[in-house]
Amino acid sequence: MNRLLILAEDADKYTTLVKAAGLPHLKIVAATGREDALKLILECNIVLGEPLLIREVLAAAKHLDWVQSSWAGVERLCRPELRHDYFLTGVKDIFGPLITEYVITYLFALERQIFEMREEQSKGEWKPGTYRLAKDITLGIAGLGSIGKHLAKVAGAFGLRVIGLNRSGDACEEVEKVFTEENLAGFFFRTGLPGTHFARHPSNPAFCKCKNPGHDEIIFCADQCWTGRYYQ
Repeated sequence: MNRLLILAEDADKYTTLVKAAGLPHLKIVAATGREDALKLILECNIVLGEPLLIREVLAAAKHLDWVQSSWAGVERLCRPELRHDYFLTGVKDIFGPLITEYVITYLFALERQIFEMREEQSKGEWKPGTYRLAKDITLGIAGLGSIGKHLAKVAGAFGLRVIGLNRSGDACEEVEKVFTEENLAGFFFRTGLPGTHFARHPSNPAFCKCKNPGHDEIIFCADQCWTGRYYQ
């Protein structure tokens, strides 16, 4: 009998879905926080949930075989100080559309200076603005997994020029050119990043801006890590 601990703020939703699957030989328990999870995980060999919550109780799991992250990324569970004696998997081919909508929304909001315009309008100020067409924007995507590829495809449909970065250097039909970690300088040169200074965008900490005189304004998105907006 496998014992599954579902550890997430919305653990009840996951519990309903897992039970509906009718998986045999599986006992399910659920927790939304560390205190309850520490007790329940003692007898569980499988954990499904949020990495930030899971990492708080990993050490207490005596029979752990498998952890399934409810996020696409698993970086929070790969840190050196944490145990690694179990199978660790993330969610794939799910978040592409969601993250793409998020990135594209902010990309054009920032490019068209929507936040600045909103602030000016609240003050009764009406100033002319400038922006570029999609065809004049370069989007660099670091990480061409399922999320990165989906983003690249949609960005291309909008007319953006898209380049990518991955470990293998394997071609990706969704991007114009693929760079590898060995050619980071080339990737960053194409996106105008060398020697830049980054600061969090006030409207959203996940986005960044920088001033880099002499280079075109660009957008940069790291697949499953963070998204960044860079401009002069």
